[in-house]
Amino acid sequence: MIRILHITAHMSGGLARVLLSTLKYAARFTPEVSHEIVTMGEISDAVRLSFAGFEDKLHLGESYGFIASKASEADIVQIEYWNHPLLYKFFLEFQLPPARVMLCCHVSGFFRPQLINERAVRFSDIFLAATRATAKHELFAGPDRTLKDKLRFIRFPVDVERFQVSRETDPGRYTVGYIGTVSYAKLHRNFLRMCAGVNVENAKFIVCGEDSPDNIESESKSCKPGLFEFTGYQEDVSKILKKIDVFGYPLASTHFGSGEQAIIEAMYFGIPVVAFANAAEAEIIENGVTGLLVDSEEAYVAAIEHLHRHPEERSRLGANAKKFVETKLGPQACFAELDRLYRELLERPKTEHVYAGAVELSPAAGDPCLGSKLLVESLAGKGPEFSASMAGDREADAMIAGIETAMKTKTKGSLNQYLYFFPDDPYLNLWVGLIAHKEGRREDAMRHFRKSLQPPHRIGRAEDYLNASLAQATINRS
Repeated sequence: MIRILHITAHMSGGLARVLLSTLKYAARFTPEVSHEIVTMGEISDAVRLSFAGFEDKLHLGESYGFIASKASEADIVQIEYWNHPLLYKFFLEFQLPPARVMLCCHVSGFFRPQLINERAVRFSDIFLAATRATAKHELFAGPDRTLKDKLRFIRFPVDVERFQVSRETDPGRYTVGYIGTVSYAKLHRNFLRMCAGVNVENAKFIVCGEDSPDNIESESKSCKPGLFEFTGYQEDVSKILKKIDVFGYPLASTHFGSGEQAIIEAMYFGIPVVAFANAAEAEIIENGVTGLLVDSEEAYVAAIEHLHRHPEERSRLGANAKKFVETKLGPQACFAELDRLYRELLERPKTEHVYAGAVELSPAAGDPCLGSKLLVESLAGKGPEFSASMAGDREADAMIAGIETAMKTKTKGSLNQYLYFFPDDPYLNLWVGLIAHKEGRREDAMRHFRKSLQPPHRIGRAEDYLNASLAQATINRS
């Protein structure tokens, strides 16, 4: 029996479905391979319930000592990789026993905060990417053969057995659906405008997913009444997929996705997909054959309108898409490839793996700046304003105040996610306070600035920022 230990910061959404499929299908197609999953953090009750029947394979919120013991027993350690505070804490604090290590990358890795860190690649024996687009990343497209030789690819299958595929579209409606992250960190910033610009009288747009602090649902209230339906998160997305005519997936060019399970699930239902020709989407969809890829807002609107006028084209693209998923992305083919990679890795001896971080952690327990240091580490040299701010640079502070949307979301490696895990970190509070101040959220700003002023690591200039927020609040009240 080959024993695989999966280590992950947490499980939700697409990652949870991938790991559940791993447990489900591996037992059938590679019975000589055993999988166990250990998480550093807890998981939601809904995700826990979805793993019913595999409780003996799941270890939640475990200590480093437990992880070390399991890693010693395992033949291969597979670390599920993306930017998460607990994962970088693990890299910098934990010393794996001798092991064979595969990092399985669940992001494309091109844009902040979901970057691929060269030090993480060097830490691995094999770096497994969920999209071939990652081959274009500067780390692997460059001259360094050491990094390039570590890179492998996998397309995770859709767990087709969890779907009862049926189509119940309303002939009186033209329904366009989106399932995924409802945040401008992933969605195109003009998503609502594009939808509203579709000139089809009976069009309706269903948006499925947990609404983020971007409040996209609230923003949609300014559009035509009844144009949008926001369903919130749905564990069983087949209820959504069965009633849509087209899957509209207009993502930001800087989005973090890789395998894009949502696209593949729609294709399996025989639904034509319209998406922007970003790297990850272009690796899945063949334009004009299994879906439509566009390069502008105008082209997106035109493609949605075109498919309304030509139902026979919807049928052709949908049929091709379904055939592609069934023939190319079946679980048997996927696990045959995984098995090949595991056996390749088994030919190597277990060795020491040391993560060579670029930031120095305080040797004393309870480093008050641990969270901000981990954030800087995760940005792989592409967060110079944060390093400069930690050195006292006020110009860097101003840059952080106006930082891009992806760095401000609730999760996904953002400032707010690092602050959630390190709520007393003075620099994280300073940076989140600067953003709140710039956005006019004075009470939030003052709360975070006050935390930046607390010992043992007091940031003196936070007092100036606090006073500015107090003064502005006074002006607003008067």
